[in-house]
Amino acid sequence: MERFCSALSLALLVSAGASAGAREGGGEGVGNRAFDNGIASALAAPVTRGSALELSLDDAVAFALRANHRYLNLVDQVAASDLDYEAAQTVYKTHFGSSLSSDARLGAEVGSSYSLFMDKRNESGSRYGLGFYNSTFGDNTLSEWRLSYTLPFFRNPLDSQRLAIFQAEINAARSRRLAQIGRDELANQVVAAYLRLAMSMQAELLTAEEYAIAETFLARQRVRQRNGEVSALELSEAQLNTIDARQAQDQAALERSSQEDSFRLLLGMDPHRELSIDGEVLGEVPEPLVAQPLAELETGALTRRAEVQAKKEELLMLGRRIESTRVGVIPPLEVSLHYSLVGEGDGLEDSFSVDDQRFGVGLRMDTDLQNSEVRIRQRQLQLQRAALQREYDYLQRSLVAEVRKAYHKAQRAHSFLDYLQQFLAVAEQKHEQAEVLYQRGEVTELELFQSHHQVSQANHRILSARVDYLLAEQSLALAAGVLRY
Repeated sequence: MERFCSALSLALLVSAGASAGAREGGGEGVGNRAFDNGIASALAAPVTRGSALELSLDDAVAFALRANHRYLNLVDQVAASDLDYEAAQTVYKTHFGSSLSSDARLGAEVGSSYSLFMDKRNESGSRYGLGFYNSTFGDNTLSEWRLSYTLPFFRNPLDSQRLAIFQAEINAARSRRLAQIGRDELANQVVAAYLRLAMSMQAELLTAEEYAIAETFLARQRVRQRNGEVSALELSEAQLNTIDARQAQDQAALERSSQEDSFRLLLGMDPHRELSIDGEVLGEVPEPLVAQPLAELETGALTRRAEVQAKKEELLMLGRRIESTRVGVIPPLEVSLHYSLVGEGDGLEDSFSVDDQRFGVGLRMDTDLQNSEVRIRQRQLQLQRAALQREYDYLQRSLVAEVRKAYHKAQRAHSFLDYLQQFLAVAEQKHEQAEVLYQRGEVTELELFQSHHQVSQANHRILSARVDYLLAEQSLALAAGVLRY
């Protein structure tokens, strides 16, 4: 990786050597040293990014989780679903109420009544009530303090309120899992964009190196052509090589700029913010998953993937809800008990004195005698669970297929990278031999240039193959449910 990071410095040093050689006219010693020693000496020069924002891969993922608009929308959806669930549960909170009314009886006798009360419903279906009720007609005033308790029997397990709460709970759980899935996918996208940006930056440095060497070689050929050592055709060939290297450098710069814009957009960053990323990430592979057995990765995906966990949760919730529903032959009943302190007098204050204590019992039944509503809703839940079970089974099969595809792709990428590394080693050996032969005068400078060009091309291919392998490893990690960032 030091070779990639120092290519820009190499371009500057080699260009300086080319200028020196041209100024010397026929002095080949200066030009040769710039051409031959510039490659090795420039590799030690560091590359800096000035005051640009430095982002490691972990920093980039964290930045995206704070600013990416799609992920923030998922987070807001989780908050909205939680609020919906909380709103559905308000039916179990204590409610306060009041009423006021007046009427007139025939004979011009005017009456009024008002009440203050509170009511508390429990998840079991029971209710507590406490209230004050007052009514006045003419000179007669009646006041009552009432405490009541309602107990359900054979309760409808799928009444509208409980069903709404249950559905809100499922939606909240689903939203949380979707946000978790969105986080994993965003992290994978950031990793891919980071690696592509690093590759484009390194490719730009490599093309700068090739262009600098091409310029050096062109300057040397011009000197030799003036000295009658090379033909006009050979000089034209060197000029074409320089033009081609320049176009490659411009294309690499354009690709780097495009990757930077895409990376900023993904992170939710200011489009004009300067960036500096860690190019060494291209040489890092944290715990290669391709070395693990495929069966272990498949099993792990079925236990770790958020999609599987979400489906399991929904199936369990639906199963518990269906098991709790039993359609009986007795319709739902409510038994109400109440105790009242009653006072009667000529005015409001007089009615506050307790004249009587009352006890009461009430029964309430609301049914269609066939429990059609319960049966229909129970059948709806059964159909919902059957559909969810089919989705769960298909999800398991698709995840296994996804892991296998990602695993084999990572294997191929790893094998191809190994092959290219061997190819690079051979190209470097040939270039070293060409340097020795050039020093002896057994090969021409053009042949030396061509051997170095082959090394540069091999570096380009390795750079692309390394990124492909890292992306394949990241895709395999995502498929297997292994969180790395």
